[in-house]
Amino acid sequence: MRTLLLPVLLCCSLPALALPAEFRDCGANRDEALTNLATSLVADIRSEVRQTVSTSSFLGINLTSRKESLDQGVSTNLKLKGVEFRREDDGYCAYLKRDDLRAMAVDYHRQAQNYQLKNLPDEMRPRIRTLDQWQQDLEQIRLLGLLFPRDLPRGWEKQLASQQKTLANARAGLYPQGITVRVTGADARLTIAGKPMKSGEPLYLPVGQYQYQVSAPGFCAVTGKVSLDASEDESIRVDMSRNRLPTLQLTTNKPGQVRLMADGQQLQDGKRLTLQRCDGEVAVALTYHDGIELISRDSRYSLKPGREITDHFRFYSRRELNQLEQLSNQFSRGERLEIKYGYTWLPSEYEDFAGAEFDGMHQLKINYLQMNTWLRHGPGIMVGRSGDKISGDLLYNLGLQFTNMGEGRPLHVLGKVAFVPFVNLQLGVGYHQFGQSDTDISLDTFREQASDEEDDLVRDYLVARVGAGLDISLTRWIGVQLYADKSFTQENSVVVGAGLTLKLP
Repeated sequence: MRTLLLPVLLCCSLPALALPAEFRDCGANRDEALTNLATSLVADIRSEVRQTVSTSSFLGINLTSRKESLDQGVSTNLKLKGVEFRREDDGYCAYLKRDDLRAMAVDYHRQAQNYQLKNLPDEMRPRIRTLDQWQQDLEQIRLLGLLFPRDLPRGWEKQLASQQKTLANARAGLYPQGITVRVTGADARLTIAGKPMKSGEPLYLPVGQYQYQVSAPGFCAVTGKVSLDASEDESIRVDMSRNRLPTLQLTTNKPGQVRLMADGQQLQDGKRLTLQRCDGEVAVALTYHDGIELISRDSRYSLKPGREITDHFRFYSRRELNQLEQLSNQFSRGERLEIKYGYTWLPSEYEDFAGAEFDGMHQLKINYLQMNTWLRHGPGIMVGRSGDKISGDLLYNLGLQFTNMGEGRPLHVLGKVAFVPFVNLQLGVGYHQFGQSDTDISLDTFREQASDEEDDLVRDYLVARVGAGLDISLTRWIGVQLYADKSFTQENSVVVGAGLTLKLP
């Protein structure tokens, strides 16, 4: 129950010392005195009836009792201006002249004539603040009009009610918190909570959690969630250029001879296809007929926004497969002879000691190797010369070769040239001559060993090298080799070179 009390004109009940035509009320402090004065002028009494129900039983009989209580509260929305405060007894008293209160009512009513929707600010938050202030002012007119109904123009009540309704309708649906989504990279369609909006323009909504979606032709839709707190703005940036639809491009070594299918759709060799979905997998099937048999291949690719899938497939006819097998035979079985040339450098820490007398060593190597699929091994010799100094090694080679690199075939180009990488370990003994013409000093007599006048068999005559290289097969019988070796004994030299390889019958 809500009852609006009529204004109480306190001037009739004021003490004789009070000024005539004044309203007065007191309190412990200024704020309390002002509140009491405004409440005494115009007060709203809000009543609430509370009911308490108690249930119990006695000897099987249900006993129920109800108790009601009435809570009342007194408040007011009246805001007073021009109030004078005086210190009296243990508190303060607020005084307000009747003429000032009447002038306040007239002033509020005159200002309200400009409270038109066309005069509202365009920006959301200033618009909300202005509407709230106007509604408060109209409430002051309503309350003051109860005190001075004859001092306001005729029909003010009807005009006030219409104006309050207009402002309330304008205020409904306006919120001080908003979401701004800025989209770059595409002319996209943007929605938040199902409502369309423009990129970069805020959308003001009630407090809560909302889902947004950005979509555009040729792009994967971007979705997300955002939470709005009271009077807080949220800004989101979406770069659509990172969310293009995935594409698929397949190429083969036999364009026009291989049939390509992706998700049941035929593809053109080398042509990029834009897929119309952004997740899951795309299945690819390829078929090639070499005139004798049908060869099929298939693959699957995971999809995600912006992914550009490219892949190359090689198909071989029966004749080409036979040719590759013959190339592979040169490495995988039988015997080989290697004739190689190498050039030797000293490491930088020995160059000063060796001086100009060692200007690089020219080497000739001959190896006789047994080939067994992944393994190559066999004896070899090396002779070398640097100026008028000579060197020589007796070695045994043990190497690991990669004859088949996927699909059981060697690395190759056009089915005519095969490539076989390898690593190699060489162990043996050797003698490397170095020094002036009238002396006989082994090359291993390095700076840090100059004070050691005794021979060291392991240090001075053992050969230990590791190396790697690439065999290139030109035919089933002949190939070339590129290699590099590093020695860990004697001069610790580095050798690079090339040679000819022959498959023995």
